[in-house]
Amino acid sequence: MTRGLYESGSGIIGFDSGASPPWAVMKKQQFAKPNYKDFDEMWEGLQERGVWYRPAHTYGMRERLFKTPTGKFEFYSTQIELAIFEASQKGAKDAALEEMGIEAKGDEVCMPHFEQLEYETEQYPLKLVPYEIINLSSGFTPSPPFVNKTLFDHQLLRDHSFVDINPETAAKYHLKQGDLITIETPSGSAQVKVNLFEGAMPGYVFMLRGLGHTGYDEFWKGKGANPNHLIGAAKDPLSGTPVWWVTPAKIVKGQKNTSVHL
Repeated sequence: MTRGLYESGSGIIGFDSGASPPWAVMKKQQFAKPNYKDFDEMWEGLQERGVWYRPAHTYGMRERLFKTPTGKFEFYSTQIELAIFEASQKGAKDAALEEMGIEAKGDEVCMPHFEQLEYETEQYPLKLVPYEIINLSSGFTPSPPFVNKTLFDHQLLRDHSFVDINPETAAKYHLKQGDLITIETPSGSAQVKVNLFEGAMPGYVFMLRGLGHTGYDEFWKGKGANPNHLIGAAKDPLSGTPVWWVTPAKIVKGQKNTSVHL
């Protein structure tokens, strides 16, 4: 981590009382330059003085904002163009794009656009979207017990968590508020209840993260369902990041034995 701070090329170790403060320097349209020459000096200074910080850029000074070959914001990404060029050295460009899962052609490949993920829409016609709320921990650390009381009855009621579904989508499955359903994905299934919500996009099912723990205390163990058990291992073809926010899913009305496929 410290090496990454050094390689960022900016930042200051400590603060000398006799020196001009960073905000005074930046007011003169100048960048606050590092006060160390190499990584070893930075590391020694950090251990001695205990602080590294990087002042924010001054408005209007855009020279170091964009880490692109042109130094400007690029609607047409030369970085993506270079990556595709290198990938196509062993074969045709179209073959390289197909291997990457990119369907766009021409200049559109290197410009902002959407790439549809490939999955079986007939078997899984819906999309599952996990979401987070500020008053519920969604990581490994459990939430404090009193947080349980901040959840609404349409989020967690006794041991059942809810999914948000647009009434239009719910009508296609003959669902009403509070119905018990099973959400199935290629990775597993979970039993939840229905919350009709006009703000939910039709065709999508929104599931709260931070519930479904199998451990901890009586306040959280066995409370609700964990959407992480349903998320697939797909990745975005453009960025390469995991696509956990959209997983193909389907609804089965009524109770069913839940399972997780590892």
